[in-house]
Amino acid sequence: MPIAELGYRHWKGAPSAPWLRWLAITNTGVRLAFKSALLRRLLFMSWFPVLVFAGVFFIVGLLTDHTWSSNGAVELLRRALGADMVFALRDDPQSARLAIWSLIFFFQSYYQIFLCMLIAAIVGPPLISVDVQSKAFLVYFSRPITRFEYLLGKAAVLLIFLFAAGLLPALCIYAVSVLFSPGIEVIFQTGITVPRIFLASLAIGVPATTVMLFYSSLTGSRRYASIGWMSTWLLGEFGYMVMSANFEGAGWTFLLSIRKTISVAVRSIFDVEGSLEQFWGADRIYERLGSSYSSTLAFGWLVGVTLVCLIVIYRRISAPMRI
Repeated sequence: MPIAELGYRHWKGAPSAPWLRWLAITNTGVRLAFKSALLRRLLFMSWFPVLVFAGVFFIVGLLTDHTWSSNGAVELLRRALGADMVFALRDDPQSARLAIWSLIFFFQSYYQIFLCMLIAAIVGPPLISVDVQSKAFLVYFSRPITRFEYLLGKAAVLLIFLFAAGLLPALCIYAVSVLFSPGIEVIFQTGITVPRIFLASLAIGVPATTVMLFYSSLTGSRRYASIGWMSTWLLGEFGYMVMSANFEGAGWTFLLSIRKTISVAVRSIFDVEGSLEQFWGADRIYERLGSSYSSTLAFGWLVGVTLVCLIVIYRRISAPMRI
């Protein structure tokens, strides 16, 4: 069969926008990661809080509806939230609704942080380590793509799954809370919760992504990257418990634990103390929620860790290009 034509041929495809080149890396990474059956199970488990808190908001909605009353619902919420808040919710819902919303989404963030740790351990290790092992940087950068776009495409892979496990269920919980409310005015009373949910998801997802990519860029083995990630969480948690027990009252011990540091930041984002103080009082908040560490220190530490990790990652992916 003769060759009809040799040389270059006209390309008939439509070129994509230059500022969207990193999406090709993200698209491939998401498809490869989603093949994991364990990851799909974790994403399914991330929607369990929707079922749990849907029942809570159903009871809250019935309690604020003055045409309906139930001693059982009142007693159930009284044990969980305290008598002052329950009676305020029944008699003056506007004054207590935002406090309850803040508290519920703060508790939901605990589950979100735990799932993010597991999801990052599955998705994150091969993102850069595979390229380090195969020296694929030369292939990436032989195309019109910058190192920043490469890093953005890799980070977006992990962020997509972290937001799918945290941000989307939280927004769904808020939609359920509005659905079970007696009136549409609840949106105006609790509308600030939506930007708080976005900020809390960023406070969880961005540090987790940069730390995970930091370990992934240091080695060519995804196993070592995963071990480094899990060791940081587990040893940090153990160190926090030991140091807080030996240095009781010290305001810096929580920085040893990524989980606790993120939790302090999320607690500040939802303004849990400010929302609950008029109902519980400062002593009651401390008794139920534990120590109130410095949110400024938590945010500063998270930003510092994120910047250090980004600098190291950028140097690692730039190393093969340096002569």
